[in-house]
Amino acid sequence: PNPTNNILHLESKRKLKHIEIYSADIRLIQRTLVNSYQFSIDVSSLNSGTYLLKYILETLVSSLLRNF
Repeated sequence: PNPTNNILHLESKRKLKHIEIYSADIRLIQRTLVNSYQFSIDVSSLNSGTYLLKYILETLVSSLLRNF
């Protein structure tokens, strides 16, 4: 896991459709429509901890673990 402070920046060679942020106990915290190759999201309102970030591309679904 990589820590993130305030703003999380995402960039992809494939178009991002949307992202989802889940808490450590797998509750959906936020879902954001993106429809772009680059996106920044403010995570400063989230409590410190580990979150799962799920991102959906035009042709792929993937996820990664992040500390905010």
